[in-house]
Amino acid sequence: MKNKDWLKHLQQGKGKEIARQFFSGFTTQEKVSKILYPDRKKRASGESKRKPKEKMKKTHYVEPIINIRCREWKKLGFLEKSSPIPFKDKLGRPQTTFWQIMNLEPFYIYCSEKHSIEFSSDEKKFVNSLLNDNYKIREIILKLYPDDDIINAILKFYIKHFPLPFDALHGRSKEKFDKEYIGLIDRAERDAKKVIKKFKDNPKEQVKLAKEYHEELLRIEKNPIKYLIKVILYSVSYLYMTNHIKNPQLVLNVDTKFMKVLGIA
Repeated sequence: MKNKDWLKHLQQGKGKEIARQFFSGFTTQEKVSKILYPDRKKRASGESKRKPKEKMKKTHYVEPIINIRCREWKKLGFLEKSSPIPFKDKLGRPQTTFWQIMNLEPFYIYCSEKHSIEFSSDEKKFVNSLLNDNYKIREIILKLYPDDDIINAILKFYIKHFPLPFDALHGRSKEKFDKEYIGLIDRAERDAKKVIKKFKDNPKEQVKLAKEYHEELLRIEKNPIKYLIKVILYSVSYLYMTNHIKNPQLVLNVDTKFMKVLGIA
């Protein structure tokens, strides 16, 4: 049975911070404990500060609240395992372990329970390709919305960077959006059309327009952080536009559902 407070645990207090850590990429309970509770080894040892540093380094500890939230999220299907990661134990014997990452299931359940909005399997596949499968985009989402829980951060990011810049889709003005990003997504749209046309003409031809864009950025963009963000946003914008050109109704359905959840449609 689903805990009735699952959303509160995800959006408030330490649960919000823990969820953001697991959404940012594959990690472990111990690593999250280290980030959110930097003094955990002292408390885990239960001894004075005079304890030798070498022993302190060997202390392993998981904060109880992190363990509790992870058990809950695992039951709800929010956490996915990595491929087996090999390591050797203290005796040199080969072992394997797993890291975990939070998927988009909390977002889909939130839309269903709080707004009666369901995403089809094809729609989920499309949203996952944009926001779930690309781990770098997760980092950007969290950096852009440092004070939001993961559900609201996902909603805000999607609605800002995808449907609204297009007058043809929703009759909205482009003026409110960053001009640089509008140029980037317009480029992604042009490239998507070129690739689709060239593939129809010659399915065996390898088109590398994305690579051309990256090389072009390397020549003109001096800020490495800005360059990285542009590359990642271009990649997902290109994917968005490719899907929009191939199946505009599916993309329009997803855009509309996002706007309904936010109360703007």
